[in-house]
Amino acid sequence: MTRTFRSLASFRVQFLALLLTVLVLLGYDFLPKRTLEFAPSPRFERVLMADSDIGGNSVARWVNKKTDHLSCTIAEGYAYPYCGVHFAFDPYTHTGLDLTPYNHLKFHVQYQGEASTLRIYVRNQDANEPTKDIAKAKYISVNIKTRELGTPQTIKLSEFIVAEWWKEQFDVPRDKAQPQFDNVVNIGIEVFAPTPLGEHQLAVERFEFVGPLVPRYAWYLSILGFWLAASFIYLIARLIKLYRRNKIFARVVTDLSKTNQELADQKEHFRVLSTNDALTGIRNRHGVKLSYDAMLQSANPDTKISVILIDIDHFKRINDRRGHQMGDEVLSQFSDLLRRNTRENDIVGRWGGEEFIVVSAHTNLNQAELLAEKIRTTVSNTALGDNKPIMVTISCGVTEIQRPESLDAALARADKCLYSAKRGGRNCTVAQFND
Repeated sequence: MTRTFRSLASFRVQFLALLLTVLVLLGYDFLPKRTLEFAPSPRFERVLMADSDIGGNSVARWVNKKTDHLSCTIAEGYAYPYCGVHFAFDPYTHTGLDLTPYNHLKFHVQYQGEASTLRIYVRNQDANEPTKDIAKAKYISVNIKTRELGTPQTIKLSEFIVAEWWKEQFDVPRDKAQPQFDNVVNIGIEVFAPTPLGEHQLAVERFEFVGPLVPRYAWYLSILGFWLAASFIYLIARLIKLYRRNKIFARVVTDLSKTNQELADQKEHFRVLSTNDALTGIRNRHGVKLSYDAMLQSANPDTKISVILIDIDHFKRINDRRGHQMGDEVLSQFSDLLRRNTRENDIVGRWGGEEFIVVSAHTNLNQAELLAEKIRTTVSNTALGDNKPIMVTISCGVTEIQRPESLDAALARADKCLYSAKRGGRNCTVAQFND
């Protein structure tokens, strides 16, 4: 339930982020615009111009300078008469403006006269030009039909072109004859030839460059950057989450491994308890039978297997006279002696009380009898017990298993032999092949 809720919450977040991205993409055109106002702003110097400045007869004069209203009288006397006004940014140093962030020009010009076309132009100074001569500044212009004037107009800067006369006059190579707006030193509007002679009036009510506050490519790059950053943060968060989860899993695996080991240890402990005698550490009756079954599975049908049944003589006297602790010490030390004097693959166990058993594979009756005598002799020469050790003796009953008879059948025969050894005075070995 919790996982489903988290998945649903994650989907909602991703959906909202995608929806927000679409809205941001579509909202670019609704962003505030960057503007640079020339008129009616008094920020820039207005300079009248006419061909009379270079020997012609056309004249420009202000009708009302505050409202950028001027009158131009076009007269003969110059091959290409012109008259107008331009905005100069710094008439002394010709320091230009960078208009590359703008992409439109919005203007509102009132015109009275017979001209069919007016010209709007900019002069862009080459930053590498040492003389800073405005006359050499690149002349970039666009022609406007006078019939379109009287209402606000908008033109793209991409509509401006470099004047052919300027390229011819200064022999400009083609790679440097492209429009530039990175160092504009003045902007103007003029009446130009061919145009009817006489008076022309211009009133510049608005002259403003407009561009995006943020370039479109930068806007899209910022969105892309946001998604890259968000993806990176999400990836880092996922990696941290996976790292923490892996640590938890590793801890769980470690705990499970520890628990499994503890269970295995407990299983082994209980197995030992179920198959080994708690006092002596050797096999108990159940353990002897399990080991014997395993021995039969690995042995060939003709393998000789013998059984030695051992009883500690007069063990009850030891308990009665020296106490049960001494009796336990005798049993434990006798078990150690028994293991030391038998082979590693022999089955050694405590059959019950003071009775012990040895099952030997690859051992016939005679070999088993010799082994029993070896054990008996060793015991009779060894003092057992920790505090004031005592000498003990053992009696042994030996038989060879007549396969496929059962272990119990062979033990019954060995028990008879043991009984005979005890009746014969103890501290001896009696062997019998069959009944």
